[in-house]
Amino acid sequence: MEEELSESSFLRMHRPFIGALNKIRTYSSRHVEAAAQELPIGRLFRPRVEPALG
Repeated sequence: MEEELSESSFLRMHRPFIGALNKIRTYSSRHVEAAAQELPIGRLFRPRVEPALG
């Protein structure tokens, strides 16, 4: 399923989580807030997530 999603619209931030970039409200180095939920950013995914949200 991940291969079918647009890389410019979606981002894997943790093994079980893929987020829609337009739904992310705030973020820190460890979490993103999307749809009133706080989701973790996995340490292996952090190098890809931070530049994408930058």
